[in-house]
Amino acid sequence: MLASFGIAATTGSRRAAAAGQDSVNEAIDLISDRYGDRVDPEILWRAATAGVAAGLDAQLGVNGSAVLTDTQYAQAQRWFAGERQGIGVEFSIAAGQGLRITDVFAEGPAARVGVETDDLVVAMDGHPFVGQPVQVIHAIVAQATGPEVVLEVRRRAERLRRLEVQRGPYDISDVKPQHAEADVPVLRIPFFGTGTARSLAKALRDTPDGSHAVVLDLRDNTGGQIDEAVSAAEIFLDPGAVILQQEGPDGQRTQRAAEDARTYQGDVVMLVNQGTRGAAEAFAAALRGHGVARLVGTRTGGDDAVPAYHPLGNDLVLQIPESSLLDPSGRSWRRAGLDPDVVVEPIQSSLPPAAGTPPPDLQRDAAQQLARPERGD
Repeated sequence: MLASFGIAATTGSRRAAAAGQDSVNEAIDLISDRYGDRVDPEILWRAATAGVAAGLDAQLGVNGSAVLTDTQYAQAQRWFAGERQGIGVEFSIAAGQGLRITDVFAEGPAARVGVETDDLVVAMDGHPFVGQPVQVIHAIVAQATGPEVVLEVRRRAERLRRLEVQRGPYDISDVKPQHAEADVPVLRIPFFGTGTARSLAKALRDTPDGSHAVVLDLRDNTGGQIDEAVSAAEIFLDPGAVILQQEGPDGQRTQRAAEDARTYQGDVVMLVNQGTRGAAEAFAAALRGHGVARLVGTRTGGDDAVPAYHPLGNDLVLQIPESSLLDPSGRSWRRAGLDPDVVVEPIQSSLPPAAGTPPPDLQRDAAQQLARPERGD
């Protein structure tokens, strides 16, 4: 077990581990003898292994170790691929009004029944949002956990429509153009799942002619696959440029460098916040480290751990942080996160926007202004 954790095991530590395992065996046997059919030894073994995982996190000062069932492991792999379960929308809460739909994922449950970006959801499952404070609206959304969600939607000046959405799978790997009509297009990268780099390359090719800059929105991008983040970074970096470093549990470091030819030459501004984590932080650190991009928003989440999975038998899988990520120069952002070049807090106002209009996005506006090319008189 210690070898799986990447810890050098001396003869003394091996003896201590064996003694500890004997103690766990004795404890579980004693409990089984005393309680009989009232307890399940497999559950006790899982709890003991979970304690080992928690102890590892405590010693390393990280989070992420866990004991998973085979089903949970399969779910984790689908999560890293970009697959999600739900209705397939992103939204912001407008106090007194409801939910403003900020994004609808293609081919997801909400998209299939006709939900569109900028729709205003004024009620959910019969609970009205109009006149309610943010806390109440959030509570209503949190309680809507059934297989079907009934939305009452107002779209611009059209009459109210009632849409029934069945929860189901959807994918968040694609890069989504937003405000493409502006002179500085905005591309939303929700997650680094399977195919994200390819989707980003296509979105950049499809930007309007004459656009010499782009805003990449990584806000609330929780990371995902390191390989996808590396491939995405190659779009903006010259061959040979170090994208990131990975440090193993033995302290050894390996470098990941760009191999393919750079395909985008314009300026880049990236939007980040506390929800920007893991592989997304690595991507942002790489581009900024090579002077290709500037960061706008608030400090990122500070997650540098790369998990690995080890079968334990008994249909259990141990998840542990096998390595950590570093920026091209070898600096860590663990817990501290990445400080943006331009700090812009999200708008906080007790006054909701006028009905039928989306709330202002000061961070996005600042990023577009920073990326906008200077114009002569």
